[in-house]
Amino acid sequence: MGAKYLVKFMIWGSLVGLAACQSAEKRAEQGVDKIAAGYSHLSAYREIQCRLNVQFSEPAKSAWLKKLFADKHETTVGSNSSLFRNVEKVGFSWRATPYRCRTQSDRMMSNSSAVREVFEDTSKKIDVVMCIWLQSFYADSPLRGWKKGDGSPQRREENLIINKGEGREMEFAPDGKLAIARLGSHGVLKSEFGAESGQLLPKEINYEKGDERGRVTEFIYQTVYGREIPKSLWVHLPSESNQSLPAFRLEFSDCRWE
Repeated sequence: MGAKYLVKFMIWGSLVGLAACQSAEKRAEQGVDKIAAGYSHLSAYREIQCRLNVQFSEPAKSAWLKKLFADKHETTVGSNSSLFRNVEKVGFSWRATPYRCRTQSDRMMSNSSAVREVFEDTSKKIDVVMCIWLQSFYADSPLRGWKKGDGSPQRREENLIINKGEGREMEFAPDGKLAIARLGSHGVLKSEFGAESGQLLPKEINYEKGDERGRVTEFIYQTVYGREIPKSLWVHLPSESNQSLPAFRLEFSDCRWE
């Protein structure tokens, strides 16, 4: 009899443990469902389009001049202000759907090699900012396509984790105000969200990949046909000493969405 009761006790203990495990998984799934609902407005359109204009910071101008004219110590920002004005006059277009993104510049009229170097480098950085960083956390919900059983969410302390395999995972704070995308060999993207007109929207985005660093801050939003769309933001990039430097400001205009 003792052996039978022992077996029953062991089976009962196993069932209790399994039920507790399943309950934890269910709570984790429910937590992700709640966060996904909080991001649902980010998936509520088919396409967004805006014009973009660049404004360089004074520290960025100084850094560029040191790089371009290292042998001319008398060079100052003032004497080369036309260099940056030529780039700032060029408009960009941004077009994004939840599945793809493209930035395109107007024609650069200057033949100056220095102007073209600044312009081409800035164009590449704008494409990264808009089509990778903002594409991940603004142009689409980071939880688009989430369904129960997808990735078996788990808890790490208070945060929720969705393991995508191959070193890739998503991590979310319970209130959805922090989202981290670990992209394996492609680095880590982290976004802090805040409430704007009752919606969760990015307030700051950080990127890390080895020694590479980048940051988008000072989001200001505008309401366009009932949707909150960026009006301006600042892009910070590392200087030669690896300190975060406010590189340029992006201003958004003529925005529309479907």
